[in-house]
Amino acid sequence: MRKTIILPLLLSLAACGQSESDMLGAAREALAQQDLQTARIRLISAVKEDPRNAALLDLLAEVQLRLGDGTSARDTLNRLAAAGGKGLRFEQLTAEMLLLTGRPQDALKRLGQDSSPESLRIRAAALLALDDIERAVPLWEYGTARGVGRDGLRLAFDCGSYLAGSGDLAKARALHGQMTAADPEAFETRMLAARIALESGDAAGARDSYAIAIKAFPRRIEPICGQAEAYDMAGALKEGLDLLAEAEARMPGEPCVTEVRVSLLSQMGEWGKIRDLLQNSEANLNPASGLGMSYAEAVMRLGRPELARAMFNRALAISPQNPYARLMLSEAQLATGDAAAAYATVAPLARSVLAGEQELDLGRRAAAAAGSPDAAGYAARLANGSWKQVQTINAQGLAAVSRRDWPAAIAAWQQLGGADDAEIQRRLAYALHRAGRSPEAVIAADRVLVLQPENPDALYLAGLVRTEGGLDRERGVALLEQASQRQPSNWLFREALAKAKAAAG
Repeated sequence: MRKTIILPLLLSLAACGQSESDMLGAAREALAQQDLQTARIRLISAVKEDPRNAALLDLLAEVQLRLGDGTSARDTLNRLAAAGGKGLRFEQLTAEMLLLTGRPQDALKRLGQDSSPESLRIRAAALLALDDIERAVPLWEYGTARGVGRDGLRLAFDCGSYLAGSGDLAKARALHGQMTAADPEAFETRMLAARIALESGDAAGARDSYAIAIKAFPRRIEPICGQAEAYDMAGALKEGLDLLAEAEARMPGEPCVTEVRVSLLSQMGEWGKIRDLLQNSEANLNPASGLGMSYAEAVMRLGRPELARAMFNRALAISPQNPYARLMLSEAQLATGDAAAAYATVAPLARSVLAGEQELDLGRRAAAAAGSPDAAGYAARLANGSWKQVQTINAQGLAAVSRRDWPAAIAAWQQLGGADDAEIQRRLAYALHRAGRSPEAVIAADRVLVLQPENPDALYLAGLVRTEGGLDRERGVALLEQASQRQPSNWLFREALAKAKAAAG
């Protein structure tokens, strides 16, 4: 069992004349117990006594980063640099600060190709922030393939969480076994056990695992939020809310509490409570975030569709491929009496072979209100239930993509047909490309381009499969240039173009 924090030591921490080793020891003990807030308070007090102490500043920056406070960490790291901070450890702390303050590209540049477990973890997280899961996964795999030691537990947790979430529970469990061998009582080891149970649909097992983590690390909020998710899975929404209320009383202002609470309240249709919870932070909400769109849906359900329409417009502009934003914008447009706009917004989803019940129903209602004859077709698809089988196959395809099982993904998308469906062809082209079947990938990508000739994503895909597949590189570079011109801030587009030009010489 882990040693408990010795109360006299904590009480004496701020005393005058305490040695550096005592101050560091107390902070490290709190950090070992995952009591991040106590560690932060003790370190801030210690730094006031010794403002140029590099060891104290180093540990304070780490604690601030673990708390997600990139802004404060930036100030601490500036002071650490002035006190002589340097080396790989300093670069890692700086890279994570850059990541937390919205500069993932700079974080990647800072670490270069360093392959230590901590650098791999931060590099993978930066790639995820850039929506580049395909480059993040190999970093996880490389880092964990060499074995998992105590210095690699955070990397292993990120990898295991991805594996569990993508449905590859066997690999996630195998990785958890390595973590258990390295440190069975570590925070990351216990949390991955709970995450695996949650993702496998074992709500009772997840609750038990999270309960163990809560008992072992009572000052960490993540096990409490995970426990609430387990209650959500079991349909015990009130129990989940009660648990979050207890957590809020002890640790106010924790973001994950708000996120899970909003999720539970939305399932209960408690739109007024969601509005009350978020309205004071309305100006700071990212319109395309889960909280931002939940708030927009709440105000719409409470009779303010014009405001919701404006919010979902912004969300869709930021994230044009987000189906929830598109559905909710259409709902808001329909509620404001703009049936033509509502149908134009939802039509790409409703017409798709991949359309589910919600897309078909909204498409039917919007088409009928707009006087479109398409309404009858959506009604027929709803009535015959063909969408159910499509959804099953679609889920199989998405699960295969998460596992990077490209042959299974290809089989799923091909089974759905949809030669004139841009989304199916986009997914098929990507899977064919990753499977090394470049000529077929080009054919599928070109179908997407015919259907959506002005779509930057379609231009990017058609260029990517050519340049990386070694087929018609000149045309591929031209397509990537067009994609980058339409979205000059898109990092993936710029990088693909730079690599293609470098390869072309």
